[in-house]
Amino acid sequence: MLVSPSSLGTLKVKPEISGDASTGILGVETFLLDIVTLIQGLQLGRAPRVLVHDSHNFDATDHRQVASCLNIGARLAEQYGFQYVVTMNSDFLASVEAEGAFDSSDYLLDTRLSDATEDGGLFGFRFE
Repeated sequence: MLVSPSSLGTLKVKPEISGDASTGILGVETFLLDIVTLIQGLQLGRAPRVLVHDSHNFDATDHRQVASCLNIGARLAEQYGFQYVVTMNSDFLASVEAEGAFDSSDYLLDTRLSDATEDGGLFGFRFE
């Protein structure tokens, strides 16, 4: 992680993984930075006990790496007492489980978002 002063006098934080030219690596970098920042904040008593990632963070990431991130997130959430929430399409999750070593059965919520029926949608809104 590179930390340097910006021209505005604030700190610029840039996570970096060797060979990080790809968008998939950037998603893992974001995951790692968020996790490290949250845990440090929790240890200082200055962070909420929740971390939320949208599936967009993992779109270009190899499914085995996504499985690793989900396993790490689940383990650290239990260890440090926070909730790790990831929104993810069921077909993407199935691919992650098939190609990676992640079992979602202990973590899935019964709530499902769907537009298959007229009363489906998100918070009363339909996206068509």
